[in-house]
Amino acid sequence: MVSARICFFGNRMYYDHYRPIIKIRNDDMCNSCELIFKNKERVYSGEEIEVYMIFLVEDLVADYLTEGQVFTMYEGLKIVGQGKVTST
Repeated sequence: MVSARICFFGNRMYYDHYRPIIKIRNDDMCNSCELIFKNKERVYSGEEIEVYMIFLVEDLVADYLTEGQVFTMYEGLKIVGQGKVTST
């Protein structure tokens, strides 16, 4: 399981078990994952929180998820947040 620190953008609330699209590299590689919030049920835009990231097929992204790796979160084409891997 991957741990990360993330910050959401926009003007809304996000709930535990949120499933954004994660873009890890600069090319078109994107994957869906489930975010398990640590010690929170919901967060507001602008808050930074610690999460666990659960990927459907973690083998596809394992080589790219290193400590310190920055990633972007999307809903379709809309950027909803950004994060940084804290441990793998």
